[in-house]
Amino acid sequence: GGGTLGALVGSNAVGGELWLGLRQAHAAVNLLGWVSLTIGGTLVTFLPTVLRVRMPVWHGWTTAGALALGLVGIGVGLGADVRPVAALGGALYAAGALGLAGMVLRVLRVPRTWPVPVAAQHLLAAAAWFEIGAVALAVALARGGFLAFREPYLAIFVVGWALQTLLGAWLFLLPMNRPGHPDERRRQLAVAEVGGPLQLAAYNVGTALLALAGAGWVTRSAGAVGAGLALAAGGVALAKAWAFAPLARLPVLAPRHLRVWGADAGLWQDGARG
Repeated sequence: GGGTLGALVGSNAVGGELWLGLRQAHAAVNLLGWVSLTIGGTLVTFLPTVLRVRMPVWHGWTTAGALALGLVGIGVGLGADVRPVAALGGALYAAGALGLAGMVLRVLRVPRTWPVPVAAQHLLAAAAWFEIGAVALAVALARGGFLAFREPYLAIFVVGWALQTLLGAWLFLLPMNRPGHPDERRRQLAVAEVGGPLQLAAYNVGTALLALAGAGWVTRSAGAVGAGLALAAGGVALAKAWAFAPLARLPVLAPRHLRVWGADAGLWQDGARG
């Protein structure tokens, strides 16, 4: 759907108000459909994996149906400039997002042995941005102001939701996919914990400033600060995700970092001396 809309917009086959409507529909369908539905479907099993808990029983057909029907309503309503249809689609999509939030809460209620790692904290923060974005989008569509919501929409769904989910996934998946002894892998996973709280806070404060500046609630200078914070925090997370192996050999890991993943501090110290 998003590809078809993109082809119509880029081909100049249509013009005027219809072109503007299709452009809005394209922006909505790509982020809310191809990106968000893929992430949401993956999160159902991925979040329990990162938290190292059993996947709870959850019947998500209602949630999936609300998200899918909401996406269709938003796309058709924006593309054809039928505001009631877009508003109804936004309401259904927000309801589906709240259903996904219910799944996340179920996962968090499962008893766990280990603290929540930074990778999972990024995933949870990303899910929170998805909820905020879905509700805010529903309000904007009900008011007929999707164009006015465009900048906050991009900040929330691209930076807060999609990119942050990727950061959390990479911090977990890249060390997990490297062959090696389990003790070594635990130490490599622990690299993500170094400076994790500051990284998480900077990224999400930066995202908030970007969204607020896009909405006109804070100055553009504050938005630029937010962009810098998000970029710096994201860069640090990427560096740890890709350079976990050499970083795990350096004396940067404290016992509190190792405890998150159950790594043995004595083994780490022996490895560092060796």
